[in-house]
Amino acid sequence: MVWVGSGKSASRRIFPFTDTKSVCKAAIFWFDRQGAVQVIGQRVILTTLFFAFAFPVSGTTVTEPPIEINKDSTGAPFRTQIYEANPTDLSLQVLPIAERYRQTAKWGGSIPAFHTNLVCEIADDGTIKQATCEAESWRNRDQILAMMVARASPPSVFPKFPAIDRAALGLSPAGADPLWSKLVRFAAAPGKAPPFFRLARLTVLIDAVPLSVNLTTGPLVDMMQIDIQSGRVRGSMNYPARAMREKRQGVQTAECQVQLDRSVICRSESFEPPENASYFAGEAENLFRGAIIKEQLKDGRSALGVRFQTKLRWALPAG
Repeated sequence: MVWVGSGKSASRRIFPFTDTKSVCKAAIFWFDRQGAVQVIGQRVILTTLFFAFAFPVSGTTVTEPPIEINKDSTGAPFRTQIYEANPTDLSLQVLPIAERYRQTAKWGGSIPAFHTNLVCEIADDGTIKQATCEAESWRNRDQILAMMVARASPPSVFPKFPAIDRAALGLSPAGADPLWSKLVRFAAAPGKAPPFFRLARLTVLIDAVPLSVNLTTGPLVDMMQIDIQSGRVRGSMNYPARAMREKRQGVQTAECQVQLDRSVICRSESFEPPENASYFAGEAENLFRGAIIKEQLKDGRSALGVRFQTKLRWALPAG
């Protein structure tokens, strides 16, 4: 049995249902006689004329976060509703071995267990939109790593939230771009409500996972034997700014190793001329980043664990 009340009229009604869906339907019917009403997910929310709440007689209150009005950098309004979620356990093991190796190196050789916060958008069906999970500060390395892990994790590890029907509620679409995108402009079309974003502030717990990689083992093969299944060799690599300013160039030799999950770790082996090596330090590590190698070499041998070398030619633009 559920009790539903209206604050302004001080009237109340007890519905003989135990499931929330039936309660909402009954509440809508009742409040249609009393005043305007909205339903968000499985909650009943009244307009400014009324407020309503539904909870089991035992006293467990069900609440909706308030909807806040915000403005973007241009002054255009948009609306947000922010849920606070229970702590979520995430595992570094969802990242490819090569990416875990890169991150571990940035942390000085080991990543301890830690907890931090992320903000993610909630889809209309109540699921977390993982591609929108964002660090609250891009200077916080914990949050940056947690963001990568969250985006790579299976959807089942995240909490679910109430589903909504935007059309039924008269809400405008959230837009194709995530809230944090610098390209977003929230100005609403004439006659339409400001964009509405539902957000979840997640506390994520990440355990320490040891990683053991030996880059000196494995047969050395010709790079032409490597067959890429997905991703690219170079990815997004830019000419180092300091090298560009001081007009440095040269040829860098990198050695790479295929991991058991077929991701690739690369490191610099040599540079010609040697005096320019420091200007390009760390660039070899970006080779094959995000790439996955096919299980077999082109000659049929297993690709797992093999090493190969490749060259990067750093040349300044002509003129």
